[in-house]
Amino acid sequence: GMTSSYASDVAIDLSGTWKLSSADGDHQARMDIPGDVHTALRDAKVIPDPYFGRNENDVQWVGHRDWIIERSFHVEEPDASWYLDVDYLDTVAVVFLNDIPVLSADNCFRSYRPDVSNALQQGENIIRIHFHSSIKAGAERQAAQPF
Repeated sequence: GMTSSYASDVAIDLSGTWKLSSADGDHQARMDIPGDVHTALRDAKVIPDPYFGRNENDVQWVGHRDWIIERSFHVEEPDASWYLDVDYLDTVAVVFLNDIPVLSADNCFRSYRPDVSNALQQGENIIRIHFHSSIKAGAERQAAQPF
């Protein structure tokens, strides 16, 4: 789950429907959070069911692309301290709030709670998460490993 909260008595639930797009703009779909890119693309008929027959080969391009999800939410009182609670990101990801990077995550097995007060504004806010290709990130990491 993902929520934004301040002073522990107000929380905005950010689960629900987000807009999903490939970073190159070629593909767009709706994505339910909690959820994953493959399921969203399958539901949108962008890809066949990856678990059916030999389709796994047909969906491999998904892992080679960067994906972006975004949604807007409303804040009445941005003056307090706000934190973004992120339970689980299963890939290398950067979270932007109103185009300001507030979190760079590279470990899926931990939760994050960045202070996002500086990025928040009264009224409409846009949260965007840029998922970097796990395949490309893995290759870059391996390249950075000393032998």
